[in-house]
Amino acid sequence: SNQSVSDEMKILLVEDNIINQQLAFDTIKSWNNKIDIELANNGKIALEKVQENDYHLVLMDIQMPEMDGNEATIAIRKLDGEKGNTPIVAMTAHALKNEKENCLKLGMNDYISKPFDPEDLFEKILRFAPEKLSNNNKKENGSSTAKAMDIEKLSFNYFNVDNLKKIYQENTSKIVK
Repeated sequence: SNQSVSDEMKILLVEDNIINQQLAFDTIKSWNNKIDIELANNGKIALEKVQENDYHLVLMDIQMPEMDGNEATIAIRKLDGEKGNTPIVAMTAHALKNEKENCLKLGMNDYISKPFDPEDLFEKILRFAPEKLSNNNKKENGSSTAKAMDIEKLSFNYFNVDNLKKIYQENTSKIVK
């Protein structure tokens, strides 16, 4: 039926780094493989895609060639009707306070620091998910925030294998890749 299609979440992932693309894609899919994820390599492509399609959420990297995340967000916010209100979550490598304030000032709905903690990412996704998705994924245990706290301490390393283990559930070949 048509109903089931509209209940599935559609995300546009805007990221120029192939490894980061793969990581975010796999992280989201391993959590909920019904989510439809499209990729855009820069802000210019993202803007075109938002004009052509309807997304529940845009995950927007800030630093990109061609057109960065800030410029793309400004352009999307100028679009007519619902398109201009498409939810945008910034992915920022700078955990600087003013960077985050800047994102919100430009009209982004939220932000997430890179490297991201999967739990944090899922929380942001659920914020903008169609109703059905959020009901399927309510966690029974309250341990998720504790886990997120532990990861916070580790996320300053350039490469954090703990996150990879979490994402790929100890699938060694994927972690190595």
